[in-house]
Amino acid sequence: MMDFLFCELYTRWVYHCMRYYKGRGPLLRDQLKTKEILEYDRRLVIALEVARKLLDEDSCKSWTWYRFQAAQAA
Repeated sequence: MMDFLFCELYTRWVYHCMRYYKGRGPLLRDQLKTKEILEYDRRLVIALEVARKLLDEDSCKSWTWYRFQAAQAA
């Protein structure tokens, strides 16, 4: 689930993620520096907080709109 969310929010990593799942590439954590991993983790937590807030408010208009809101919050 987290890989899906990560790739939806950071589409430049979709290719790398798909290669891993097809058994043709390394884990994302092996392609990123520790500093980058920590930053992406921070942003994913914020994206999940935004999702929870929108769910609680019943105010999510679309997936595209959510992605925009999550990116703006991070």
